[in-house]
Amino acid sequence: MDAANIERLVDTVATDFGLPFQVVSIAPGHEEWMILVRDTARRCPLRFSIHDGQPAAIRGAVKHRLESFLSSAS
Repeated sequence: MDAANIERLVDTVATDFGLPFQVVSIAPGHEEWMILVRDTARRCPLRFSIHDGQPAAIRGAVKHRLESFLSSAS
């Protein structure tokens, strides 16, 4: 996968699950992706990384991270 695919995947997860995040940047790392999103409700940036792998695994990891940001903010 490349950065454009990861960006689409993160955007799709946010849209599909109604999560208030917008991708700011995606950068490759050593066997991982560094992702910067903006919480559109609070206007704060959030940075996290996920391991590279199969799309379904990446999707699950992204969903988990975005949902954990929401639960920790409330």
